[in-house]
Amino acid sequence: GDSTDIGIALAKGNFPLAAHNTAKIFGFICGAATFGYIIGILNVPALYGLVLVATGFFLTTILLHWMNLSLGKS
Repeated sequence: GDSTDIGIALAKGNFPLAAHNTAKIFGFICGAATFGYIIGILNVPALYGLVLVATGFFLTTILLHWMNLSLGKS
C-alpha cells in the first residue's frame, strides 16, 4: 500500500510524493488515535464521533477544493 509507495518514491527520488504518502499515513494514525480517545477516554457516544469524522472529512474536502480553485486548478 502506501508504505510500499513511499519506498518506491524514495528510490526514484520523488521526495514530494514520498512526503505526501507519509503525511497520509501520519494523518490516519493521528485520526485513529483521536477517535479512540474521544470514544474510549471521553466516553462520547460513537454516533457523535462518527458525526465529527464526517464533518471533518466534509470540511477538508471543501478546503482543498477552494485551494485548488485559488491555484487555478479545476
